[in-house]
Amino acid sequence: ASPGLTFEKAREQIGWYLDGCAKHGRKPTAVAIRRDIYVGESAAEAEAVGQGTVKAGYRGFDPAALVWGSVEQVVEKFRAFVPLGYTDIIVRHLTNDHAKVLGSLSRLAEVHRALQRS
Repeated sequence: ASPGLTFEKAREQIGWYLDGCAKHGRKPTAVAIRRDIYVGESAAEAEAVGQGTVKAGYRGFDPAALVWGSVEQVVEKFRAFVPLGYTDIIVRHLTNDHAKVLGSLSRLAEVHRALQRS
């Protein structure tokens, strides 16, 4: 699903998709959504990066479609997609700052481990 979808729009679109699959006797093995993300060192640091990105007019996306926060916050935001039927989340980082992307990517591994445990 498109990275610019809000949670509610993502819920709507997966419903259409899964209904279409059912009508044609298909059971999808993977249902992916893309999120533009930043996993911060802390909630406050992630908020600063996220808000700075939004103020700069990030790709014209609704800010509600973006995911940023601490490891724990991102885990919870990603976990919310599971009951909808999404099986995979494809990510792109919100920032182009190399050091911040590397840090976020490292913390994303923590997010992944936490989601695997639950």
